[in-house]
Parts: sequence; structure tokens; C-alpha cells
Amino acid sequence: MNEDRRVQRTRELLQNALMELLETRDYDALTIQDVAERANVGRTTVYLHFESKEDLYRQAHRAEIARIAGAPLTRVELFADDPPDRMVAVYAYHWATRDVLRMVYFGKDAEVIHRQMRDQHSVQIATYLAATFAGVRFILPVDVLANCLAVSEMGLMMWWIEKHPPYTPEQMATHFHRLRRGSLREGLALTDVSPSS
Repeated sequence: MNEDRRVQRTRELLQNALMELLETRDYDALTIQDVAERANVGRTTVYLHFESKEDLYRQAHRAEIARIAGAPLTRVELFADDPPDRMVAVYAYHWATRDVLRMVYFGKDAEVIHRQMRDQHSVQIATYLAATFAGVRFILPVDVLANCLAVSEMGLMMWWIEKHPPYTPEQMATHFHRLRRGSLREGLALTDVSPSS
């Protein structure tokens, strides 16, 4: 096994250990030592791969979302009438894990985690938009559009998890899909935004 695969395997082991612990333990009470013991590694091993518990959680959450969502959405999916099934699956995952998300999103480390997740999500969206719409003129600066989408999706998700409004994952995915579609139509100089484009 080469070094890169060994590193990736260790990172996955630590991420899985944290997520397993969160099924029965409170996030604020968990320590890096708890994660290390669950993964059967030394505490220093955790810090070789992650800066902090917040960094470990953020990357574990990101990895799970990437596993569910798969490849980035295509232009066709972005402008379709309905959200793609994999987007609905992401909302279903968030709803299924809402108890853990509430602990993390509204715990003592919430501000740090929100900022890190927002910044990371914004950069990912900006990179994705630049690649997906290469050759298209941006009416809004790409970083402004990316931050708008990142903040609105995170805020909507947090509101849904905290307040428990009577919306299913399918409905929430549809709501955000329409909001994002409108933002893209306003932010990009597209001549044809039909689903077949």
C-alpha cells in the first residue's frame, strides 16, 4: 500500500470514529483522546491529520456529503424543474442525522465550525461555478455569487434542523433548488437556461 492510501485510510478511520462516537455522545464533551481511543491510535496521530476536533468534524461531514452527492451537479441538473435525486439524498441525510447536527451547529464550538464550513463551501462553489460555466460571463463576481449560495444553503439547513418546520427533505431540496436556480439566472449572463442547455 503506498503512503497516500495509508494516509487516506487513517483519515477515514478517524472520521468514522468521530461519527460513531457522536451516535451516543455529546459533541461538546468529546475529546481528541476519545476519538484516538475509538480508532485505536495515539492522540498524536489524530493531530498529524487534523488540526482540531472542529477540523475533524468538518472534514468527516464533508466526506459523507461527497459520498452521497457524487459528482458535481451539471448545468442540466442545476436548471432542471426538480432537484436531482442525489440532492434530495443529501437533505435526507441531514434530516436523519439532525440530532447530531443540532449538537454541532448549536454547541460551544458552533461559531468556529460555521465559519470554517462557510468558507470551505464558498471556495468549493466558486471553483465549481468557474469550471461549470467556463466561457460564460458572470454578471455578479463569482466570489459574491458563491458566498451567497453557501450562506443561504447553510442558513436554510440550520433553520430547518433547529426549528423543525413541516417540510420533508424532498420539499427542502426543492425549495433550495429553486432559490439557487434563480440566483444563477441573475448572476450569469446565460442566453439559454432551459433544462436541455
